[in-house]
This record gives sequence, C-alpha cells and structure tokens, in this order.
Amino acid sequence: MRRGALRREASTALVLILFAMFLLWYLYSLETTGSPLAVVASWSMDPTLHVGDIVIIRKLSNYNIGDIVLYHNICDADQKIIVHRIINIVDNTYVLKGDANPFEDSCKPSEKEIFGRVEIVVPYLGSIRLMFERAFLSGIP
Repeated sequence: MRRGALRREASTALVLILFAMFLLWYLYSLETTGSPLAVVASWSMDPTLHVGDIVIIRKLSNYNIGDIVLYHNICDADQKIIVHRIINIVDNTYVLKGDANPFEDSCKPSEKEIFGRVEIVVPYLGSIRLMFERAFLSGIP
C-alpha cells in the first residue's frame, strides 16, 4: 500500500515538473519569436495584475482607452519598463495610470514607446524570476 502511494506521488511530481518545464519553454519561445513577455514587479496594477504575474503582449497598430500596455518610461532617469492602463489619449500620446495608483503617470508615451497590449496573463509564474534577480543580480549595476 505504501509503495503505491509513493509511486502516485512521484508520478504526480514528475508530471508537474514536466508541465512547468514545457510552460517555461513555451514562454521563452514566445519571447524569442516576436511576442515579448514581461514579469510584473510592482503592485501598481493590483488587483488586475499581481507581482510575479507574467504578461504576454502583442504589438498593435493603435491602442484604446482601457488597454493595459507595456511601455518604456523614457521620462525618468531609470527608464523602466512599465505595465499600466491607458486612461486617455491626448495629441498622439497616451495617458497611463496603474489601477492601484492615485495619480496618472507623469510620462505620456507616444506609440513608439509602447511595446504592446497585454494579451495573456500567467499568474505568479514570474515570481521565480523575480526571486532569482533579487537574490543574485541586485548588486550588479
């Protein structure tokens, strides 16, 4: 009886490991074939997106109010990549805001600073990457 339970647990673990490996390979292949992905690293889009969520984006010819997009914040010195929602469009620039933020973003990106619209969200799988970066890469300039 004990051997059967051990085999079932080992089989379940193996299936989960293989599934995780396949999912990581699939996400990597999306990134290298023109469908970029990013890991959410702050709570600014809570409750829609959470820290550790992986977002897969798609470049579009135009974006609309309400779209969640990934953009390059060229206005700040650190020039981070940010995932926020479009709340307005003014003179060919986009006004963005994190769902959990009280104020809109100071940077108003144009179409060329937007990488794409969020199409797919994979909950929390990016937490592994964030932990690795914080543990091993935090001291690297």
